[in-house]
Order: sequence, then structure tokens, then C-alpha cells
Amino acid sequence: MTRIVLRCILLCLSATNIVQAAAPVPVTPWVPPISVLSQAELVPLLEAWDRAMTSSKFDDKNRVLAEVIGIVSEEKLFAGLEFLYFRLLSVEKPRPKSGQPTREHLAIAELARTIGKNKDISPQIRVNVLTTVLSKEIEDPCSLNLIPNGYLTLSGYLQRQYIFALVDIGPEAIPNLRRHLKHLELRMEPGSGSLGKPQSVKHRSNVVVEKQLTLCTLGFHRDKTVFPEVMDIFLETEDGYVRSLAALALEKLKNRAAIPALKRALKDDFHVTFTTCVVRRNSGNRRIIYPVREAASSALRAMGVKVVRKGNNFRVVQ
Repeated sequence: MTRIVLRCILLCLSATNIVQAAAPVPVTPWVPPISVLSQAELVPLLEAWDRAMTSSKFDDKNRVLAEVIGIVSEEKLFAGLEFLYFRLLSVEKPRPKSGQPTREHLAIAELARTIGKNKDISPQIRVNVLTTVLSKEIEDPCSLNLIPNGYLTLSGYLQRQYIFALVDIGPEAIPNLRRHLKHLELRMEPGSGSLGKPQSVKHRSNVVVEKQLTLCTLGFHRDKTVFPEVMDIFLETEDGYVRSLAALALEKLKNRAAIPALKRALKDDFHVTFTTCVVRRNSGNRRIIYPVREAASSALRAMGVKVVRKGNNFRVVQ
């Protein structure tokens, strides 16, 4: 008799667990994790994160990150997200004298792409987090030196990773990016400094760059409403890196009104000289790249215009 009673109790408990497991995880508003995670909880998280980042195998990283998420709480989803946000927003970016990315820089870029692709996070939160770190990188760049074997600065590399992460979100990001654009326009008004004081020249310049990158991001999302602004960026901006990004955005927008300007850009003078580990007979390990020319060529080809290349020279074939 006792055995039958115990068996019934166990069956009831199992049924309760099944019901609980099937119940949806309550959607709780996101709050800064530093207010919900104690120092004692953060230490094992950071140690596990370091183990994940030192692993060379992608499957091992996923396993360790799953372990990280399980340390904090039974609500694995929200605990894991809070940890990702904490790490991305609070990490101290190393400042190398060269443009060589450190393990921390690569981890930050990987985290950004992870957040961008995670459909379990609302688009609004993903856009808010990624635009925040993009803004911080523009205001306080980690390094303006070129990365090894590349034409981008280390700061430029991180900025593009954040932009690509915003693109990874998909069309759901567009309304939130438009709201962010309006916020940037308010920040550019004369009395929008602290305590209503005029903005500094540097602050306004940073906001202008952030607005340009946000418009290009909307262009990558094929938001046709931003075509005039992206064209203005492409034609008027002095920064060659931003012009090349605008050309790539025009490629996605595929508005043929941009073709004449893209053809002229095949002779754009902006270039970057860098060294590579590959030595060639004529040029040694020195390389010259014209980012705007290459981006314009790619955009023209996407619109059906035939472009041929010889070295760093491009021309349209009728």
C-alpha cells in the first residue's frame, strides 16, 4: 500500500514538472544586469566567459556559454541576455598602440553579432544596445591605427561589426532605427547640450557621423525612404570610409538614379596604403586600396552596369 501511495505521489510530481516545463517563460522587462547580478555571481560568469573565448572550437564555445547561462538562474534566457548586455556595455576596450585586435576586441565583435541574430530578444532592445555601443565607439575610438593586413582602422572594424549586427536583426529593426534617427536629430539642435548649453564642435561632429552610419544602416535594410540622404552622404562627406559605406548602401537600395554618381566615383581619390604578410615581386608587401572605387564598382554591377578592373583602375563598358 505504501509503495502505491509513493508511486502516485511521484507521478503527480512528474506531471507538475511537465506542466511547469511546458509553461512559457514570463516576459520580464530588461533591466541593467549590474543591478540584478551580485559580485559573487559575476565572478564565475566572467571566468566561464574567458574559458569560452580561449577555446578554438565553436562547439566548445557554445557549450561553455550554455554553462554560463545556467549559472545565474533557472530562467536561462533572460539570465544569458543580461550577461551578454553586461559584458558588451561595460567591458573596458583595450587601447593597443597598433591596430592589432586583441582577444577582447574579437569577443566584443562576436557578442554584437550574437545579439543581432538572437530572435529571442525584442528588436527594440537589440537596436538600443547596438546603437549604444556604436555611439560609444564613435565618441571614444579604441584605436585609429590600421588592422594588420587590412584597410580599416580597428575602431572602423568594430563600428562595421555593430552596423552588420544591426542589419542581422532584419526588417524589424527599421522602425526602431528610424526612432533612433529622430533622437540623433534632436541631439544636433543648438541647445541640446548638457543643461541646455551649446554643443561642443566634437560632440556635434560625432552625432553627425552616427547619423550618417544610421542612415547607411537603413540603406542596408533596403529602406527606400533614406535614398536621398544616403546619396547626400555619398556625394558630400569628406570621410572616405563613410563614402564607401554609403556606396554599399546604394548597392542594396538599387535606385538607378545613383548610377551617374557611382560612375564618377570609379575615379575617387581616397585610398589607403597598408602592408600584408604576402610579398609580391613588383610591390613587395605594400598594398594600396581604393575603398570608394571598389564599393561603387560593386554597386554598379548590382544594377546591371558592366565594370572592368585593371589593378586599381575601374571603367564602365558600354
